[in-house]
Formats: sequence, C-alpha cells, structure tokens
Amino acid sequence: MRLKPLPFSLMPAVSALALGTGLLLGAVGQAAPARTPAKAKSAKAAPRFKVPKGDTLVLMQTARGPIYLQLYTKQTPLTAGNFVKLAKKGFYNGQSFHRVEPGFVIQAGDPYSKHPESQDAQMRMGSGGPGYTIKLEPSALKFKHVPGVLAMARRDDPDSAGSQFYITLGAAPFLDGKYAVFGKVLSGIDVAKKIQRGDKIEKVAVLPSK
Repeated sequence: MRLKPLPFSLMPAVSALALGTGLLLGAVGQAAPARTPAKAKSAKAAPRFKVPKGDTLVLMQTARGPIYLQLYTKQTPLTAGNFVKLAKKGFYNGQSFHRVEPGFVIQAGDPYSKHPESQDAQMRMGSGGPGYTIKLEPSALKFKHVPGVLAMARRDDPDSAGSQFYITLGAAPFLDGKYAVFGKVLSGIDVAKKIQRGDKIEKVAVLPSK
C-alpha cells in the first residue's frame, strides 16, 4: 500500500516531511544507491551499560559503527516488546536506512530496503513492514522528542505502526504526543549523525544489562 504524506504545519519548510510507515514519508520513490562507507574500527571491548530494571539494552551495529539503545520496556511494553521480538528474529539485520534528514531524523525498519537492486523494492521503499500493525500505546506519548529519541514511524492511522522506527538527531517538539517513543540512544549519537541513506544495519541484538 502506498503511503499518503501526512503534512505538519509546524514543521520548518526545510523539513516538511510526512511521518508514516516511514515516519517521514514524503517521497518514497527511488532509493539512493547503496554506499560503501569505510569499515568502522572494532572496539577492543564493548562498553557496559546499566539500564533501569525492566528496560532493555540493544546494540544496533551499523556500517558506520555501533549505536547502543535503551528501550523503555517497562513503560512501553507493547511498543518496545514488538521491537525486541523483531530484533530477536533478525528482522532488522541487513536492512538499510532508507530515510535520512540531517539534523532531524534517520529512519529504518523497512524490509524492502534489503533489496536496493530491485526496481520493485525501490518503488515500494518506505511502505514495508512486518505484515501486521500494533496499536498506538498511550504511555509512549508522554516522552519528549529530544535528540536521540527512538520512536515508531507510521501512516496517518495512529494504529498503523509495525516495524519502521526513527532516531531523532535534534529536538523535534512538533512530534510530541503524536508518535510512540519507546527508547533512546545511550551511546552512538555521533554514529547516528554520520548515517547516510543506503547505509546498512548489520545486526540488531538484545544485550544483557548489568
């Protein structure tokens, strides 16, 4: 299904985007050519993070380096739980960031992004999902869109989120109370800011937290 752009009158003209099953849907046409970034240097030892009891620690390994996420599993069990379920299935592994708006957001979670060489996938980019949707979780609306927020993209239907997510690169208060925020970047916002359209997600892994 093609997604209809959802206008936001409060968005600056430079970022007049639609937030749909690709948050920030706008033009979901041709995919940019896949880039081949320099291989990120391997860390000698993975950093250790302590997250609040009941929350979930996630590693998103990208072509530009690692991004560590804290999921608000205790406060947003439906939304965060859905992300964890998909991550454990390997759903996000090999996908690309199909939407990048410098200073605003990066977006991924579309299975069509795994096949940038396919013309059909290119035409459908931004509309893909896991084959189901989840309801908008009221508790996920209380969090502010500060830099480094992890939230669900969707169509204009509040209950149309499935697998696509976005990470904010800057404050976006005009999104507050509209989209389900279910986590934040603990480490790696500098990596997120280097992401370019077509960059791969190598893996998303749920980690033990101490």
